[in-house]
Amino acid sequence: MIIADPRPARIRSELSKRNTIVVLGAKGGVGKTTIAVMLGVALKIMEKKVLLVDLDITDPNMHVAVGVDPERVMPGEKKGIEPININGVGFISISPYAKGRPLPLRGEDSINALRELLAATDYTGYDTVIIDTPPGAGDVTLDILNLLPNPKLVAVSTPSKFSIDSLRRFLMLLRDTNRRPKAVVYNMVRNERIKPGINEYIVHYDEELENAIGDLCRIAWTRAFEEIKPLASQLI
Repeated sequence: MIIADPRPARIRSELSKRNTIVVLGAKGGVGKTTIAVMLGVALKIMEKKVLLVDLDITDPNMHVAVGVDPERVMPGEKKGIEPININGVGFISISPYAKGRPLPLRGEDSINALRELLAATDYTGYDTVIIDTPPGAGDVTLDILNLLPNPKLVAVSTPSKFSIDSLRRFLMLLRDTNRRPKAVVYNMVRNERIKPGINEYIVHYDEELENAIGDLCRIAWTRAFEEIKPLASQLI
């Protein structure tokens, strides 16, 4: 007798009640995590109750951006995994359980890990959930898209020709699965001349942002943060 996995139903039930934003990227190193964190801080300032979720199962690093030491901080567990509170923003990741060690998970193992994390989380008190995904369109990212009811998608790319070419194919894949991004962010732009189209945003390279990583208050005072605020207001 095959028993159905109860976790997808719980995940859909919880996240259908909340404004769920998924940050995606065709390649690694485009700054998805930083964009996700800045959106979370911006929405918190707009008085939203924000939960940041790092679903890069094999290489989580959002804890670096929010200033959490995964070897010292552990989420509580009462009615589920209790998000870690950082200056009023909730944070959930597999990193405290991995204790800084790599997780060589593949296929079903990685999907099971992400479903367990999403299903076990206590979402009480949060009205906005921002999910940072692994790069590309692998098993984890596709499962996230299949699990979530009508998320708002934000695709991130750098202005490099390689990244933009990968982004083009990635957007085609999203369209083939009847998913269209709410916005595209060109991140870490330096001297490139990019004319943003409809629902496209530019975030320039900001050395102050690099120095602010790990401190949500300092992030909110950077130029890059000012440039992401208009997108945040469109995601409410």
